[in-house]
Amino acid sequence: MARAEERGSSQDMLTCTMVTVFCDIFAHSLIALSDDKFLIQYTNVKDLDGDAKKKKVVMAERVIEYLRDLLYEVYWSKPVLLDDVKLASSSTILSSDEDALRCMRARFLLSGTKLWGSLYERWCRLVRSIPFCDESAWWFPHLASQEGGNAVVNAAAQRSAGGDPNGLMDMDVDEESEDEEDGMDESQTDDDNAANQGMSTADAESDALANAFRDPKMARVLTCIPQALPFERRVRLFDSLLTADKLKTQDENAEFRMAMLSMMRGEENVVSGGRERVEIRRDKLYDDSMRQLNQLGSKLKKKVQVSFVNQHGTQEAGIDGGGVFKEFLDDLIKDAFSKGTSASGIPRLFTVTPLETLKVNSALTQDGAALPHYEFLGRVLGKAVYESILVDPQFSLPFLNQLLGKRNSLEDLKNDDFQYYTNLTKLLTLKENEIEELGLTFEITLGDGSSMRTVELLPGGRSKAVTKANVIQYVHLVSHQRLNVEAAVQTKSFLNGFRDLIPASWVRLFSAYELQKLISGDDSLRGFDVASLKRSMQYAAGYHLSQPVMQWFWEVLEDFTPEQQRKFLRFMTSCSRQPLLGFSSLDPPPCVQQIRLPDQVFEDDLAVVAKNVPLPTSSTCMNLLKLPNYRNKELLRKKLLDAVESGAGFELT
Repeated sequence: MARAEERGSSQDMLTCTMVTVFCDIFAHSLIALSDDKFLIQYTNVKDLDGDAKKKKVVMAERVIEYLRDLLYEVYWSKPVLLDDVKLASSSTILSSDEDALRCMRARFLLSGTKLWGSLYERWCRLVRSIPFCDESAWWFPHLASQEGGNAVVNAAAQRSAGGDPNGLMDMDVDEESEDEEDGMDESQTDDDNAANQGMSTADAESDALANAFRDPKMARVLTCIPQALPFERRVRLFDSLLTADKLKTQDENAEFRMAMLSMMRGEENVVSGGRERVEIRRDKLYDDSMRQLNQLGSKLKKKVQVSFVNQHGTQEAGIDGGGVFKEFLDDLIKDAFSKGTSASGIPRLFTVTPLETLKVNSALTQDGAALPHYEFLGRVLGKAVYESILVDPQFSLPFLNQLLGKRNSLEDLKNDDFQYYTNLTKLLTLKENEIEELGLTFEITLGDGSSMRTVELLPGGRSKAVTKANVIQYVHLVSHQRLNVEAAVQTKSFLNGFRDLIPASWVRLFSAYELQKLISGDDSLRGFDVASLKRSMQYAAGYHLSQPVMQWFWEVLEDFTPEQQRKFLRFMTSCSRQPLLGFSSLDPPPCVQQIRLPDQVFEDDLAVVAKNVPLPTSSTCMNLLKLPNYRNKELLRKKLLDAVESGAGFELT
């Protein structure tokens, strides 16, 4: 289309128009199309049984790559300008073929982006089971190159204080379809309005992400089609945004200077900056954390220093240099997301789906007393992401979509309860008399046990029968109620806490599947990549890679089970998961330090030696392993396992 504008011929205008119309029609056809039918119609899948799903894709992949090349032109090589978009949306009579082509390119920008986004959402939903194209098919070649990757990170490093809004195209392409299924507007209830209010927060914001960059083209891509950059590049970009923010929120010297200036001016109620300090009883982990941390709000972005009181009521020795807090946060999240809240009397806030992922507990959707706890959990998870601490919880994709401010569709129900989805969509295949025999009306029963209640799917739904003519509407309303409305208030509270630390525009760089990776790392790695740690490891106090003891050390780590590897990683770094960007991203770098053993411990009796030789220790705030120079591999294995399996808590470090 860039070449078309140069020629300015009527044929070029026709081509641009045809592509735009194709995008509009194809995007509209995808709205109510199930994933199974999509795979049959737009891939070379002939049968949904067996391995046929995994065959090479034909049409869908070609459309994705074709659109990618066209979108690269209108976003990057010859970008559409804001004036072009204004011209396309105005009623001005076009005076030239050039203006007409400018107008049509702007319309393609909107239509092409909408279709590409729709295809990408479907790909994200299917990527774990049936990826219908390679991930690289979404990448702009220039931005996927090393040069382009450096430009992305540099864009984050060169953030301007107020941005450059005059240089940006202030446009956010709405990924939500304007062509909702017939009758959806009738379903607006009070709960639905709460869902819309909570989920539209990100859309209502001014685009803070776009205003954070000097380069308007980069800002536009990141705002509208972030999938054009490889995931790793976006993670590095996200990390740069966090680093820049921490320069403001965790600059203890600057806060001290501001406090001193306030005191010199005679101001009252001067609060000294620096770290937030909390004292936590080990047997009251959740309750003490909730009471002290939740009231901080966005101040939780500051560094937090934890001191623990053990079960005997004694404060544990040692100073938290960062490692204790990481272990504390890891344990708090495990406790909060997997158990009840003990003395508070609030039951478990999240429940496990049939797919072994977490979602909001539907039994609490009518319990207003639980809302502060959801807000607290949002802040705690936000703090983990803010500090790049990977944690265990695996969330359902519909819940992750809500964290991104996206509305779930019928097909997302598969990732919540596949059996429920199967039974619900079977209604679409029934004959008219079969549907009538079921006696269904436009209402749904929610909850379980004593918390069960009936909700109308639309006004007067209790008296409106489901028929063959309106069964499509019924099916979509049921999924909408289950995924977007039922837990809307609780999800909104969670989002309020999460967004105190992580702006909505930042997480919108990622899909739901990628956001889970941002939270818990690559779950396909059951242990960790020992070779990656070996490449990044530094050696101190006389150790070097060529020594036998170091060769034994790496062999022992390779032989560990995945669970033992995770325990070792937690022992050394306070986090049981491999960093998303690899061990080279750890700050400070991982290091193993030699602890020299006295000569008298080197005797022949291994049992005697084992009793007299100390265990390895670690300084988790420094990612430092203090490893004695054991005399043989068997002793090293035993002592290292004893240390990582001891579970002695933070006092060990």
